[in-house]
Amino acid sequence: MKHRILALVLAAVMLLALVACGNTTEQNANQPGQSAQTGTNTTNNTASNQGGTTEEEVRRTDMNARVFSEIVSLDPQVNSSAYDLAVMYQIYDSFFEPIDGDYSNLRNCLVEDYTVNESATYYEFHVRPDVKWHNGDVLDADDCVFSVERMRQSPVTMARISAITEVTKLDDMSFSITCAYPMPRLPALFSTASMCVVNKDLVEQYGDNAPETIVGTGAYKLESWEPEVITLTAFDEGWRGAPDIKTLRYHLIVDTTAASIAFKNGEIDEYYINSYDELKDFEDESLYSISPYTTGTTDSLVFNLSHTDSWVSNKTFRQAVAHAIDRELVKEIATDNLYQMVDSIFAPGNSAYDPNWVFPYEYNPDKARDLLAECGYDGSPVGFVYCSAYPIPTGWATTIENCLRTVGINVEMEGTDLAGAIDRFARRDFDMACLEYAASYPDPLSSVYALFRSDGYYNAWCYSSDELDGQVISLYGVADAAEQAKYMQQIDQWAQGECFYVPCYQAGGYAIYPATLKNDFRSEPMFGWNRVCNAHWLLTSELGQ
Repeated sequence: MKHRILALVLAAVMLLALVACGNTTEQNANQPGQSAQTGTNTTNNTASNQGGTTEEEVRRTDMNARVFSEIVSLDPQVNSSAYDLAVMYQIYDSFFEPIDGDYSNLRNCLVEDYTVNESATYYEFHVRPDVKWHNGDVLDADDCVFSVERMRQSPVTMARISAITEVTKLDDMSFSITCAYPMPRLPALFSTASMCVVNKDLVEQYGDNAPETIVGTGAYKLESWEPEVITLTAFDEGWRGAPDIKTLRYHLIVDTTAASIAFKNGEIDEYYINSYDELKDFEDESLYSISPYTTGTTDSLVFNLSHTDSWVSNKTFRQAVAHAIDRELVKEIATDNLYQMVDSIFAPGNSAYDPNWVFPYEYNPDKARDLLAECGYDGSPVGFVYCSAYPIPTGWATTIENCLRTVGINVEMEGTDLAGAIDRFARRDFDMACLEYAASYPDPLSSVYALFRSDGYYNAWCYSSDELDGQVISLYGVADAAEQAKYMQQIDQWAQGECFYVPCYQAGGYAIYPATLKNDFRSEPMFGWNRVCNAHWLLTSELGQ
C-alpha cells in the first residue's frame, strides 16, 4: 500500500498516510496475543493448583504497530509527514477531535467549551481544567495561545489558519481568537494532528524540534526512540483516563513482504493487504478481522485546457473521453479492487462532496464515438503523461489508453519517472494526466481554492475565469458551514459539467486486525490516524460475546 504512487504525485503535502496507529492489528495464530520477538509474552501464565499446572489466558496490554518510513520529527508544528503525525497523534492532543472520523461532528478535547459569534469571526475558548502534561505541568491558556501563535508562524500549518488575526489570553484558563473573515470550520481545523498543543515552557527553553519538548497531554508518553523502534508508554494520569494498552511500539518496516512476514509471525499487530487476492489468507474469523477502509485521496484523469492546440481544449472531445472510460474496469485492473470508484474529486464524507451527485458520463463507447464525430475529431494524437515507475499508475494509464483507443482516440503515451511526472505537472506540460489529490476534510474550502481559482496550485485543468475566481472568494464570506458546503458542491458539479476531469477511484483497501483487538472509534478519514487509547484486547474466550 505504501508503495503506490499514482501518475502525478503532486507534492510532499500529498503524502498518502495509511498508518492507522491503533486501528489494525494481528496476533500470533498459535498463541493469541503474543508479540513474538518484539515484546514480552503477555498471553499465557502458568498457574499452580492441586492438580498440577494449567495454561491460563491473560489479557494483552501491549501493541506493536508499523511505520513505513523512518520517523524524522515528533514536533507537531515542525513536521508535516503523515507517518510522523501518526505517532504524534498518541503523544499530543488538539482542542477537538472528530467523532468516528467525521470532521463535522467533533468532541471537545483540550477545550472544555467555546462560544462563537454569528459571523464566525470571533471565538472564545475555555481550557479544560486539571489537564496534566507528561512532566507534571498543568495545561493553561498560555500554552494554548503560544501553540496557536506557533501554528500561525509555522510553514506546516500557517496557510490553514491564515484568517486568524489575533490570539488573546483572557484569563488563566480562557483565550480568544479573532478572524479576518468567517471561519465556521475553525474547530475542525483545530482537530488535526499537526494542530496539537505543545508545552510553552519547554519549547521556549529548548527550542523547536528538541527531544526535550516531546511532552504532551496525550494518552501516551515517549519512552524511547531508536532508529528501528519507537516505544510509548501509557500516561495513566491523563485527562482521558488510563488506557488499556500500556505499551505501544512503532516498528520501522519499509518492505511490504517483510511486513507481511512480521505480521504472520506475530511481530506486529497490524497489516494492510496489497491485493484483493490476499484476503483469502485471512478468512479465519477466529484469528482475524477484516476491515475495509478509505482515505481522503482520489485519483482523476484531468485535461489541460490551456493546450489550445490540442483536442483536450474541446469540451465535446473531453465528454467523449469521459464516456469512453470504463471506470469500473480501471479500478479492477489498476488497484485489484482495493479502491472504490468515486463520482467526485472530493472523497465521500467530505463536506464538499454531495452524496446525491451522480457522475454525468456513464460508460458508453457508442456515445463516445458519436461525440467524436460531432466535434470533428481528426485522429490527431493526444498526449497522456503518467508515472511509469510503479504498477498502479501504469495499470491505470494503460487501461484508460485501451478504452480510448477502442473508440478511435489516438493516445500518445508518455511514461516517465516520478520526478519527471511531478515536473511535467508543475509546468502544466501535458494534455491529459492523473491528478492524485487529498481534499481537506477539516476545511475543504482551502481545497476548492487550490483546485478552482486561477492561481490555485492544483488547478490542473488551467481554467481561468474572473467570475469563478470571484465565486471562490465569496465563499470566504459565508458564515454557515452547511451553506458553504452547498456552494462548494455546486462549483464541483459545474466543473464536472464542463468535463474538466474524470474521477476514477478513492484510495483505500483492507486492514487486517487480530480478532481479539477491538477499537471503539473509527479512524479519521484523511490519513487514517487513530488513537490507540480507544483500543483494547479481548480474551479468546470473549470472542462473539
